[in-house]
Amino acid sequence: MAGTLALAGMLLLHVKDRIKEAGYHPRLSRLVGTASRIGPVATSALVVVVGVGLAARALAP
Repeated sequence: MAGTLALAGMLLLHVKDRIKEAGYHPRLSRLVGTASRIGPVATSALVVVVGVGLAARALAP
């Protein structure tokens, strides 16, 4: 799991650098804006869904 998180962090750094290199593009700007609004909600929803799934699996006979 630690390796996966480290890899995800490196991927995000790479994406951030690519966005900076691309400069200003209206389409890219909209995409980044949408991702920054939806990203935290999607991440927290995923954590809740996985947590509920693990709890349900632990309670199952």
